[in-house]
Amino acid sequence: MLVNALRETAKVALDLVFPARCVNCRAEGTLLCANCLDDAVRLDGPACSRCAAPMKSGSLCQKCAASPRQTGVDRLIAAYKYDGAIREAIHALKYEGLRAVAPQLGGLMAQLPALGGMKLDLAIPVPVHPSRLRSRGYNQSDLLAKEVAARLSLPLDARSLRRVRNSPPQARTPDEQQRARQVEGAFEAMPDRVTGRRALLVDDVATTCSTLNACAGALKAAGAGWVAALVLAREV
Repeated sequence: MLVNALRETAKVALDLVFPARCVNCRAEGTLLCANCLDDAVRLDGPACSRCAAPMKSGSLCQKCAASPRQTGVDRLIAAYKYDGAIREAIHALKYEGLRAVAPQLGGLMAQLPALGGMKLDLAIPVPVHPSRLRSRGYNQSDLLAKEVAARLSLPLDARSLRRVRNSPPQARTPDEQQRARQVEGAFEAMPDRVTGRRALLVDDVATTCSTLNACAGALKAAGAGWVAALVLAREV
């Protein structure tokens, strides 16, 4: 208790000297202010249930409907369009070491109505390769998943899925087919931990969904019964 009290005192002192500023507009008070969040584009309209691509009607987009054999994600839920303040917040978390913004972002993900009626057994963060973990010092998806799991009262399992092969960052690869090739066979899951389970993958951004599908494929190959994915943002 004394340690926690000292940490809280130190936090208050730091906030007085370096008050929190919004990562987007730089207003003081919070790392992502209400005004910027109000301006963020929510993906709460009709969307493909498998890849979360916005569409006017139906349950599957043309691309997913043309691929009936689904070895990847069974359902993808995305909170926001990858743009504006949300993009700035993700960039700050992922590349600028601003881990303090993760609880707020994870909270935004966990409150999505689509999660309410979903039966889930565990939350799994999308893993990074050990070499990237060493260089960055943390996995941003793990930080988000911790908040999501806590708010949804789900067990957090950061050990059942691991990245066994490194590849260039997906953001540097615009071609969808090349992205898929880069992550093919890059993940491995532990059968004794996921067999028959309904898993929720957690990541920051979905673009082509190649990484999420590769993770889901590894989980299903290890016996997972159903795999959904939750991301803060989706490129549309």
